[in-house]
Amino acid sequence: MKSIFIAGVSSGIGRGIAEEYLRRGDTVYAVGRHEAKALTSHPRFHFMPIDLYDADMMRDTLRMFVVGQHFNQVVLSAAVYPDIRDMVDTTLDTLRYVMNANVWAHKHIIDAILSHSQTEQIVALSASPTLFNHPGMGAYAISKAALNTLIELYAKEFPYVHFSAIAPELIQTPTFSAFLQVGNSERYPAIQHIRDCHTLPLNQGIPKLLDAFEKVKRIKSGSFIEMKKLARPDL
Repeated sequence: MKSIFIAGVSSGIGRGIAEEYLRRGDTVYAVGRHEAKALTSHPRFHFMPIDLYDADMMRDTLRMFVVGQHFNQVVLSAAVYPDIRDMVDTTLDTLRYVMNANVWAHKHIIDAILSHSQTEQIVALSASPTLFNHPGMGAYAISKAALNTLIELYAKEFPYVHFSAIAPELIQTPTFSAFLQVGNSERYPAIQHIRDCHTLPLNQGIPKLLDAFEKVKRIKSGSFIEMKKLARPDL
């Protein structure tokens, strides 16, 4: 039985990851703004409500939650999808908000884990640049590029922990669907391209993602990799 730490379990991929680990008999420790109500009564689910944008709260509350624990895996899945718009129309406030949620919140979590507990692996969910590095995706694309670099730097400083940033296959979630629906596909053709891509339902995508967490250990720590490439025999 493994002990898993997950950031972001209120819905979507994070909740799916928590549910699958619990189904496999593992224990899940999770943080986020909102608890997944369906998991509240599970005896192996432990949740701490934390505002991922409040640095002072995270330093104090998160430390109490993780101190002395040993986690086999730490999964950083929390993220926000900003409105799709040109960079010239993207405010600095929007960029700060997205960077806080998609990058700096994860830094606080990594620091707490490394300082007050133990872990063997830290995995951050990223995004494929072939899909998201296009006009309209500015704030989101920048945040994921920064997250990849953050993971690479931590890997060089902490060689005893395996770090990786993984771009999952596209998985159907309400949040992701809503994100794509508000985009103007005529102005931003990449939106229609992503809509046309094959997506996996949660019950298929999540088990494949958890298997990828194991496979990525064979790859150099600090790497960014797209999940679909893990099927290559040379990896």
